Amino acid sequence: MDLLEHPHFVEARARLRAVLGNPTAGRMIFLVGPTGVGKTTLRHAVFRDLVGSPQQWGQGRIPLIEVYAELPANAYFTSKAFAQTLVEMVTFPRLGWMKGGAHREACEVFEREVDQARAQLDGVDYSRVPETRLWGIFAQLARTRAVKTVSVEQAASLCVVRRNKQPADHILHLMGIAEQLELNFVLTGVTAMSELWMTRPEIRRRAHIVLMRPYSPYREEDRKHFVALLRAIENEYAVEQGVLRGMIEDLFVETAGIVGELIRLADDSRMRAQQSGREAISEVDLRASFHNDAAAKQMWEDVRLFEELCAPGDPRALKKQVLHELPPKERRA
Repeated sequence: MDLLEHPHFVEARARLRAVLGNPTAGRMIFLVGPTGVGKTTLRHAVFRDLVGSPQQWGQGRIPLIEVYAELPANAYFTSKAFAQTLVEMVTFPRLGWMKGGAHREACEVFEREVDQARAQLDGVDYSRVPETRLWGIFAQLARTRAVKTVSVEQAASLCVVRRNKQPADHILHLMGIAEQLELNFVLTGVTAMSELWMTRPEIRRRAHIVLMRPYSPYREEDRKHFVALLRAIENEYAVEQGVLRGMIEDLFVETAGIVGELIRLADDSRMRAQQSGREAISEVDLRASFHNDAAAKQMWEDVRLFEELCAPGDPRALKKQVLHELPPKERRA
């Protein structure tokens, strides 16, 4: 199913490819979009294209590692726990981000070798290692393995900090690591992660923002592409004739123009149809699979916040404010 090859996906993929294909050490690359727009699918597709086969990497080397910025239950993000995660992944790397590509057999060989090495080595309790030492271990291993890109999933977790900490502090620290090791960080997450670069100009200057948009009912071009997605759904799923075309407005509202939500709706509706002994999805199946009102409103609120992040600034109001605050002599000049 070629459903994800839609214009917003292609546009964001080209942007991420261009940024990663022009390596500059020490950059922060932020891939941002609402949940379900396909950020993970896009990121992994680009990574697979860039790194080639594990057979080409060289013994003991890996060009890219991917980690999750997970939070302990009811806790804050800490750089020590993150350093520990990085050390563990660069020591015993996994290739989940390579799955589904053209190098399946080579990936399986690579991971078998990693598993064999893990079995031969005694486990190390990194929780007892001081943070500065952890970062030193990561730096040493990253150089040895020739890591050039570190992908961080769920990067909005970096914004969950204690009162005496700012989210941007973590990014400034990672920027220093990236410059030291001559690599790039790709941080993927939802709109809340904008706190990581919005408040610090030194981060904004070194950041590349890749936006992955949902389709908007307020843009005519997006409405056309959304209809094309519905046709792709009809080609992949058995749907009663005319049902999707008759529900375009409702489906746009239900999914907020998010491709992943459209796929979720189709999958759930197909299951309902099958449970009722029918092959084709009906309007009843689709409506029974809709979100409740609270979930739908939250989804649209997330989209609204993302649209605000995407909107270009208007310098006219700020220009008036700045010029008004200037001393009269400087204003005339």
